[in-house]
Amino acid sequence: MNMRTYFVAGTLAATSALGIVAAVNYLIDVNGIYRTGSLQKYTAEYVRQMRGSRFGVRHVPFDRAVKIELARQSSAACYVTGSSKEMSISLDRMPPLKERCPSLVNLAESGGSYEDAVTLLAIATQRKASSVLIGIGPWFFLLNADKRWTEFANDYQSARIFFDLKPVGNSIYEEKLLNLINGAYFVRNLETILRRKGNKLPPVVEAQADGKNLANDDPIFRPDGSITYSRVFLEQAKPQDNVECRDYRVKPPFVNQEVVAEFRQVVQKIQQQNIQVTFVLMPFHPGVFRCHGLTVPAVEKTEQTVTELAAKLNAPIIGSYNPTRFELLPADFYDFMHVAAGSLHKIVR
Repeated sequence: MNMRTYFVAGTLAATSALGIVAAVNYLIDVNGIYRTGSLQKYTAEYVRQMRGSRFGVRHVPFDRAVKIELARQSSAACYVTGSSKEMSISLDRMPPLKERCPSLVNLAESGGSYEDAVTLLAIATQRKASSVLIGIGPWFFLLNADKRWTEFANDYQSARIFFDLKPVGNSIYEEKLLNLINGAYFVRNLETILRRKGNKLPPVVEAQADGKNLANDDPIFRPDGSITYSRVFLEQAKPQDNVECRDYRVKPPFVNQEVVAEFRQVVQKIQQQNIQVTFVLMPFHPGVFRCHGLTVPAVEKTEQTVTELAAKLNAPIIGSYNPTRFELLPADFYDFMHVAAGSLHKIVR
């Protein structure tokens, strides 16, 4: 083959691959971006049953769709946003929160980013919350730290308008076109195909008190949106003095000052609605601070940024990335960055 033939063959292969990605994203369309209907109806019913259940329902792999719908259906005094580090927070696990929160809804999502927070905070503000607790991971002040927010780019753009932030990126129409070749969305849609029986969404299954009616690898979304991890996860989460040194989503410069400025404006807009804003910093496992990588400098810089913001905005802080401030031991963690549900109360003082 000459170079021209190679080029043509490569172009055809790439075009075919993109065509397959686009076809799967359009036809399966787990988030209902192109064809409104099935997912929205499913999510609305899922959240309705979750909120009305006694112990919760079986987790489904649509965190963002579920949490956005939960925010829209709920009228709680307090809302929690954040990532998986905050997904376990609830009033029964953190009783001191009851002093400020007669009711609480957990909107934290796996890999929750700055963009996710802005999206959900706009809804919570419009729902007339009295308090929002904003979980901030050491990747929070970076743009696109987790690209899953792009599946709900329309909601994010609406939130930016609500907070008087300058619209960014492409128009909604362009975002939809780009999302057709979104690799992360392609993977989500493939996972959905594998999880579904035929082309049906998974049934909503209410959990019993012990969750034993569910599979061993099924987490539970509780009525308030908080999570109970699966039996498989909990069995594997054995206390260990040393943990794997991982740099989860952090990268230099760790803090983007443009994001800090935007976030400050978001918080001020929320406070103007007489809503109390509290920052939440969930601790890391003690072993993380013996690691030589990017995580330790990232948590140090991010915590310093949050502390300075809190002082300027008169916003209290719950927690710290540093576990020694709360005398947390390895047994208080599931892994390198998730505090065990049974130890959450130690963080609120």
